[in-house]
Amino acid sequence: MCRTFKFNLFQIAVILVLGGCSVKQSNLPEEKNSAQSAAQPEEVQQPLNEEAQKEVELNEEDLVATVLEVAEAMPGIIESAPDVADTTSNLVKILRPGTFHADEVWEDVEREKWFGLMFKDGGFLLREIEINAVRVVDGLMDDPETGEKTGWEINAATGEDVIVFVTNLIGLSNRKAMHADVPTEVFPGDTVEFNFFGVRYSLFATGHDDVMNEVHKVSDYKLYLSCLSEQAHSTELLVSHSEFDDAMTSILWVGDIDGDLKPDILLDLSDHYNVREPALFLSSLAAPGHLLRFAANHRTVGC
Repeated sequence: MCRTFKFNLFQIAVILVLGGCSVKQSNLPEEKNSAQSAAQPEEVQQPLNEEAQKEVELNEEDLVATVLEVAEAMPGIIESAPDVADTTSNLVKILRPGTFHADEVWEDVEREKWFGLMFKDGGFLLREIEINAVRVVDGLMDDPETGEKTGWEINAATGEDVIVFVTNLIGLSNRKAMHADVPTEVFPGDTVEFNFFGVRYSLFATGHDDVMNEVHKVSDYKLYLSCLSEQAHSTELLVSHSEFDDAMTSILWVGDIDGDLKPDILLDLSDHYNVREPALFLSSLAAPGHLLRFAANHRTVGC
């Protein structure tokens, strides 16, 4: 069944013109219950603009056509409009190079169409790439005397160093990936500002941070992304942890993966020293009034 959307043309134009930020004024998000998963923003309905008198009812196909039409009429604002219908999909998968247990990688993983994010020639690139998935001895699970190999080793078939492999994200192509220089960790009380395509953003954290002998003991941790645009200020909760076991949320990369000129974020959500949990947040999947939406993660354990 086709869903019906009510928009006016002024609203659509405003959404496209604002260079990177949400059009909704918001306060800090309410506290989430989960302490080890990414925050999943709820859908926020945009209010109708009182200055616009003409409303149109659009089904999903008409909405895509209208957004593209408005985008083409605004040269210099955006180079190409995102595929609105396809970006609602949440089938994105990610992998990082490394060695994994049997149940942490799926069969036929090599047959997926992967793109690799890598650093090369002084900048970051997205490139379609094949991966090698080789069975190896799992030092924790396998008996070396039997020659059993249930583990997986994942790397780029070209031998290049890849930050993350991404698949099932509509619109990926071979291109440069603009990035923002940010620290790998943001502790409670820290704020890191950065500029992305002319729009100011900040990453900041709240919580408790007891430091002893340069060792941080962090609790009640929350990491936020905020858009500091004068036209529209918005703040997004990315992750919340009540405590850590000799671990810390880390920022692996910030930049534009999905091609919409807005920052996407790759985090390691781990709250335990023996766990790795890279997670990708994408701006193109964000609901109205939000900056990012959780797209995919890959949780693995060590020995």
